[in-house]
Amino acid sequence: MRQVILDSIEVGGGMRATIGNGLSLDVTAAPPSDAAAALAGNAVPSAVDVLTVERTTREAVRAALAAELHDDLGAQLTALRFALARIETFLPADAPRACSEALHTAERTLDDACSAMRRAVDGLRTTQLDASISAAMRRWTGEFGQRTGIAIDLRLSGCLDARLDRHMALDVLRLVQEACSNAARHGRAGELTIEVSAQREQLSVRVCDDGCGFAPRAGDCAAMRHRAKALGGSLSIASGPHGTEITLNAPLHAPAPLPSPVPSRTH
Repeated sequence: MRQVILDSIEVGGGMRATIGNGLSLDVTAAPPSDAAAALAGNAVPSAVDVLTVERTTREAVRAALAAELHDDLGAQLTALRFALARIETFLPADAPRACSEALHTAERTLDDACSAMRRAVDGLRTTQLDASISAAMRRWTGEFGQRTGIAIDLRLSGCLDARLDRHMALDVLRLVQEACSNAARHGRAGELTIEVSAQREQLSVRVCDDGCGFAPRAGDCAAMRHRAKALGGSLSIASGPHGTEITLNAPLHAPAPLPSPVPSRTH
């Protein structure tokens, strides 16, 4: 699965994003915000302006890619399934066994491709912050647990809904999602503990699993480190044969730093 990382933003009459594989999408969903206007005009944008536009555009890119995958690739895979069914219907009863085996292999491969596409679309359409960070986190972890079979212990504390603004809450949600996905994909975890707390002026996020661990290469954790930097915090990753622990600590009222580009990579 390709991880979608924003490479560049163009802001003018609308917004256009270029992602790691060179695909350019028009992601204008509404009139430009004040932050977008600051980037498009002559005024020197603030760090907050840049970060706000980047976050907004990244979310629009996720939604646009999910729609394209579902509508375009989904239709093509459906057409291919009908074509294989017709081949099976018209295959002579005395056809060589190798023909039937090849057809069944193609059908299994198609099933795998459809499953991979659904996972990609689900990943891009991850829970949005429609109500609050607490509600979104509970909803997403419930869905993730059902989909993966991983038992999840979610612990939220410290009036998160009141203490985190929308942008900070969205970064926290995405970071938790990425940590959980790594646990399922690389660590083969059976249990996950997720702790998110806002105590005094400190935000803490901790994601632990009981998996086999993984080597935290730069590419695997680039998106999480980028989100930690956007929050003005620090990220630590400890991984071994008995599990992985990912911890974020960030001030609740830190000025947003200028974001740095994150390289795209293919999983």
